[in-house]
Amino acid sequence: MERQDYFLAFKEKAQDWYRDASFIKEYHNFFNEFFKIQKLKEIEWEDIQKIGDHLHSANSLAMAKKNAFGNRPNHDIEYYRNSLISLAHGEGTPAERLKRFSLDPDHKIKYFGDAIISELAAQIFPEVFVIYNSRSKTALSILGVEVERERGDKFIDEFLKFNEAIKPLVEEYKQVVGKQTDLPISFEIDQFLSFVYSNYSNDIEDEEEEATTSGYWTFAPGEYAKFLEDARKGVIHIGWDDLGDLNKYSSTKEIKEALGPNEKGGQQKQNAITCFDFANTLKLNDVIYLRNGRSHIIGKVIVTSDYYFDDKREFHKHCRNVKFVSDLDVKTKKKTALRTLAPLEDGSQLYQEIIGEKGEFSIDDEKSYFWLNANPKFWNIKEMKIGDSQWYTALNEKGKKRRLYDCFEKAQKGDLVIGYSTTPDKKAVCILEIEDSLRKENDKDVLYFKKIQDLDRPVDFIEMQNDVVIKDSVPISNNQGSLFPLTKNEFEAILELAELDDEIGTPDPYSFENLCEEIFLDDKFLGNLLKIFQRKKNIVLQGPPGVGKSYLAKRLAYTFMGSKDSDKVKFIQFHQSYSYEDFIQGLRPEEGKAQTFRLKNGLFYELSLEAIKNPNEKYVLIIDEINRGNLSKIFGELLYLIESDKRGEEHRINLTYSKSKDDQFYVPENLYIIGTMNTADRSLALVDYALRRRFSFFDIFPSFEKGGKFEKWLLEKKADKTIVDHILSAMRELNQSIAENIHELGPGFQIGHSYFQQVSKESIDNNWLNEIVDYDISPLLSEYFFNEPEKVEEELKKLKK
Repeated sequence: MERQDYFLAFKEKAQDWYRDASFIKEYHNFFNEFFKIQKLKEIEWEDIQKIGDHLHSANSLAMAKKNAFGNRPNHDIEYYRNSLISLAHGEGTPAERLKRFSLDPDHKIKYFGDAIISELAAQIFPEVFVIYNSRSKTALSILGVEVERERGDKFIDEFLKFNEAIKPLVEEYKQVVGKQTDLPISFEIDQFLSFVYSNYSNDIEDEEEEATTSGYWTFAPGEYAKFLEDARKGVIHIGWDDLGDLNKYSSTKEIKEALGPNEKGGQQKQNAITCFDFANTLKLNDVIYLRNGRSHIIGKVIVTSDYYFDDKREFHKHCRNVKFVSDLDVKTKKKTALRTLAPLEDGSQLYQEIIGEKGEFSIDDEKSYFWLNANPKFWNIKEMKIGDSQWYTALNEKGKKRRLYDCFEKAQKGDLVIGYSTTPDKKAVCILEIEDSLRKENDKDVLYFKKIQDLDRPVDFIEMQNDVVIKDSVPISNNQGSLFPLTKNEFEAILELAELDDEIGTPDPYSFENLCEEIFLDDKFLGNLLKIFQRKKNIVLQGPPGVGKSYLAKRLAYTFMGSKDSDKVKFIQFHQSYSYEDFIQGLRPEEGKAQTFRLKNGLFYELSLEAIKNPNEKYVLIIDEINRGNLSKIFGELLYLIESDKRGEEHRINLTYSKSKDDQFYVPENLYIIGTMNTADRSLALVDYALRRRFSFFDIFPSFEKGGKFEKWLLEKKADKTIVDHILSAMRELNQSIAENIHELGPGFQIGHSYFQQVSKESIDNNWLNEIVDYDISPLLSEYFFNEPEKVEEELKKLKK
């Protein structure tokens, strides 16, 4: 069919089609009213939930709607108001506002996935945008309209390119079909694409992604392989129980739609593939290698049953029966895929390492290894396809031999090369192979390189500068030039850095609800704290002793990351002797060589490197007693770099111990800082004003209010109500006395509730209370009222029972 035939076919059925799609006008009228500026300023969560009732994408995906518009908001209500007002009425063009709404951490909304954003854009800006989804993609393919996608495009980039690409289609629609409704033309175009998809998508090849396997798989039986024993007993299982029986889904696409977007708004494609493969692609007698992490094979099983959904299980209801063959202990150089279940590609390096044959390309002593600088302005090696070739001249623009010309002469067919993309990227991005030795072409000495593999993860120059194997290599020591030699060990070390961290399993999830249950503070206060932490990136929790500042800091970090991933939360305590050299970098004696000093990285520098390696993960540094250190001395240049708007590669600077002008450092955007400060510490100096400007400060006070969370917690611990009432009233009275004594003490010296959280298995009785008073609170009061022993005795008597 020609494109005009599709238009004519739609024109013939248009009136019936629009009669069956009357909801479109209802939805459009709702959004016209909803996005008026005055309405947006007054909306509450119940109003926002109505968005989900008027989005086709939300109503067709139950889990997506539940995540985005469920019983509880995912942000403070003011965040929703500001974000939606910015989208509908903010500064900039519709495209600029949409990008801000989709990408800016201060505006993007959790669980608002691609489909929701696309539909909202079309409802708010109907004269500018048409809805873009999987339907319209397929329809465009049928109509022969191509969207010029580029590698690295985010959904919003693709959305804007789609709307640019269909402009001729819109004009053709107007000419052939003509306006059929009183709706904006963009809605008619959307329905036309829907019509094409519904009636003609079977005419093109099914693009469903299917696994092609050799009958061998890798599988992670839970975090730290905690379900290995289940596999030994004959069953393997996976989560995502909310999907129900996987037999009801006919494709990965259907599962992906049912899962909806993840917390960051992205698609759960990999999870959907895992579920589909587990239920469908995995066959009887397939061999599965069990793994702990991504480099340790610990067992082997054979599939003995079809997939089944066991609703009697408490969790992990998707099951397969297996025959346990043997325990294994195989450490692989190549890491397995991140997916829980992943096929072993026949002939791949990982396949050969596990099965015991030779890898797909060899790293051996017969080869030479190199590093090639490629300027992305002239040769963008990131955009090269696998198998593409490119020549590189061994002579510079003046016709003279390049620096280290002998590398060009030494390079032979089959030698391997690390492809390094220079400024502004400054990352190793791929592996190249020498296609032939140096030869003359058009009076130029040229060397041909073929791209054979993208690195799993681009490796930042800073990472390599700080790797014990790579840091002394030729290209790191002096990066001025083109082709540099590498040793085999240096080449392998770069490949190792390029692999993502081991997937030990999924840490236990931790949500805002968990935070509210464990922390005895107002839910709204906690929500606001998290919102400002996201924006500011640096906060300080300050308060009197015993209010649980450190405990709160760690739980805030878990909430912020969405899981109890202790590997991404580091804890440190400042003191008067702590220095820049401890925190960032410094010269330290080498072990066993008292007269030899080496540059060593501090905790913050190392954590920054981890965050740079994993840009999609969040990292949190907790600094206890932050005001006990000499802050200007400890932070040094970081007082500039830790500002929220000074994060990222574009703000690289030289540090105190930088070896050259190219030896630069930056604080990544995914690293956050929480400080804690005891306001009752008499020895503390005033906090550096420069630091105060870079941190948001939150006051944390005791929670002894009647009917509060702490009272509920004590009663849940089986405490006698008379003891609970006595603790609450006596501590409120004591703290009021301390707070009102503003000349010597004040609110910052109150006594916190955590003193009473030291609960063992024994019952909470009078003896328990009196011990806390005698051995924990008494020394503190003696310090507060050091010249009034009678007052101390009087207050202690009031507290005891």
